[in-house]
Amino acid sequence: MSVIVMCKNPDTLDREWCREQVDRFASWEIFRRTVLHETRVPMTNAELCDTIGVSSTYTVRLLKSIQKRLFLEDAE
Repeated sequence: MSVIVMCKNPDTLDREWCREQVDRFASWEIFRRTVLHETRVPMTNAELCDTIGVSSTYTVRLLKSIQKRLFLEDAE
């Protein structure tokens, strides 16, 4: 597993900045795996969350948020 060290940018030490960027981190990881043809290699929730630096409940919250948005669109 690769470890991302972002010490050169002081923004990365700011938790608020990291929270704002977490979707970009997840998207980057998915993009990287696609480009490297690693899409058939399973990635566990723990691996993804550890790679992008969030708690293991992040993906559950993300999926619930998407579900709510889809439900609201269907209701309109």
